[in-house]
Amino acid sequence: MKIFLLFFIIGGDFIQVIINNAEESITKEAKAHGNGALVLVPKRWIGRKVQITLLEEEKTSEGGKI
Repeated sequence: MKIFLLFFIIGGDFIQVIINNAEESITKEAKAHGNGALVLVPKRWIGRKVQITLLEEEKTSEGGKI
């Protein structure tokens, strides 16, 4: 069993994320894909259970959401 302890500073707020029973951890940017978004993971992860966590607030443009 591996335990990952991740720390993030987002918008001035400090967030601590503890992941138990994790095999591996990566941080990537979601890319636009059709009407949604896509996050590519290593090929060796095919068929494995993964969890995606949003780490930052939605960006805004001129007072409105993008």
